[in-house]
Amino acid sequence: MFLDYLKSTILALGGGLPRIVVVLALTLVFTYMNYRGLTIVGWMDVSIGIFSILPFVVMGLILIPKIRPSRWLVQDVHSIDWKLCLTTLYWNLNYWDLISTLAGEVHNPKKTLPKALFYAEILVVLSYFFPLLIGTRVVPLQHDVWNDGYFSYITKILGGVWLRCWVQGAADVSNMGMFVAETSIDTFQLLGMEERGMLPEFFAKRSHHGTLLTEILFSASVWFYFHG
Repeated sequence: MFLDYLKSTILALGGGLPRIVVVLALTLVFTYMNYRGLTIVGWMDVSIGIFSILPFVVMGLILIPKIRPSRWLVQDVHSIDWKLCLTTLYWNLNYWDLISTLAGEVHNPKKTLPKALFYAEILVVLSYFFPLLIGTRVVPLQHDVWNDGYFSYITKILGGVWLRCWVQGAADVSNMGMFVAETSIDTFQLLGMEERGMLPEFFAKRSHHGTLLTEILFSASVWFYFHG
């Protein structure tokens, strides 16, 4: 996904050897971060989260004076594909259960995890709701043009090229954060499978950093095989 965002400006990343080399390089870098420990992964994802959310906050502040409240009342409920709408909402709020795979690495998970999930839910809902609330009321509402990347188009029109680049950069970097987090989750899922006797015992081997070396290497190999 990261390369798919970039290939519009760097055509060479659309396929072939350049794409394979970049995929391999990114996989190695993020795999090494997971190898060094969850603390590094956690702080990296927090930093990426802040960087990814900030441009939408700035976008909202810039566009608030241009809002036309009357557009909030313009709805065509008969043309809404409710099945697709509900499925999309479900997908966007999915994966909350995956935090359970890391519970054994969290200090006092009974107290920490509910608090983290509560704050995360607020951030997720606001990060969807706030930009949509602003964006749909500062430009003419045309449902057929609202697709992937349309926020960057809005920000270019109303905020300038600098804001569009920031939004696109945030989208790119957020994919890095998802990759790192997903790798951590996958490694501990494999550990759980080993503990239940579904995988060989060497999957329980840890590095001197306390990380799951075999699982990390296995996950990185799978990632590269399918996305390289």
